[in-house]
Amino acid sequence: MTMQAMKRKLITMGLLLPLANVIGLGRASAMGQRPQRPSLTPAQQRLESMGLVLLVDAVEGAEMRGTEFFADGNERPFYASGVTTLSNRAIMAFPSGTVPEQVRVLWRGEKDENWPRWWSDLDAVDDFGRRLPDFPALRRDPNFRSLSQQERLDKRKRIAQNTGYEHQGPWGSGYFGKVLGDHTIPVASRIPDEVVAEIRKNGGGLRLKFRLHPEGVFFGWDIERLIGGLPRHSMAGGDFREAGLAYELPGRLVYDAYLNPYTASARLNPEAKPYLDSGDYFIPPNSSTIWRRGWYMDKNGHKVLTDY
Repeated sequence: MTMQAMKRKLITMGLLLPLANVIGLGRASAMGQRPQRPSLTPAQQRLESMGLVLLVDAVEGAEMRGTEFFADGNERPFYASGVTTLSNRAIMAFPSGTVPEQVRVLWRGEKDENWPRWWSDLDAVDDFGRRLPDFPALRRDPNFRSLSQQERLDKRKRIAQNTGYEHQGPWGSGYFGKVLGDHTIPVASRIPDEVVAEIRKNGGGLRLKFRLHPEGVFFGWDIERLIGGLPRHSMAGGDFREAGLAYELPGRLVYDAYLNPYTASARLNPEAKPYLDSGDYFIPPNSSTIWRRGWYMDKNGHKVLTDY
């Protein structure tokens, strides 16, 4: 190798070495900052990368206050509602892309008027729940830093210990009052392989449905697909299915389309009669269409039909 060639090689190595160091440093930094994902059970792995929908309501006549859902021992709820009833049913995208292995559900009675006022703003109080006199100024201080979630949990525990407050539920709870319902139920392991295979093959979203009742929590599931711009559901299973429009029936219209369904002259569509006679379908008040009945499984394993 000539002297000139050796010089060119040394210059090239000198230029590339810092670049390699930067690339290596960047790779190490990224690996060090990558969050560790919790390990998933085999039941959860089956359901990865699947569109998920959450549905929450209560049985007819029940009212649960301060409702919270916690996934797999997490201190912070993934769903919370001040009041849960049948009429204020919640339907939304599931807050996490992972189906929990277990869900803990809590609800309470009327709010305890003696609940500690410091609970809602931990930045404003000391470790004994006493309000800081200079708190408004702290927020305007450029060095002020609000507490992280973990710091908030730790401070709640310190204040409760210092004041003797009897805390109920996980420390990340935002509701107060006596816990009336506290139930932990399996979720991911109950979803059948047949439902998962159908979604993988033909598309659709998986709905995870929770219905609260005074003695526990019903859990159910089904597949949701949009057909003609409207949601259609199939392969319902679990502890319950809610009532809904009977889109699957050719005789879904109950009344003659040319007559006012709310007058005495309205006629029942003959195609609807066999379905109504079966007992699996019904006509809600002030409706001109057939609905399929809902159902739930009682404690003896019997299916009980409902109109909700």
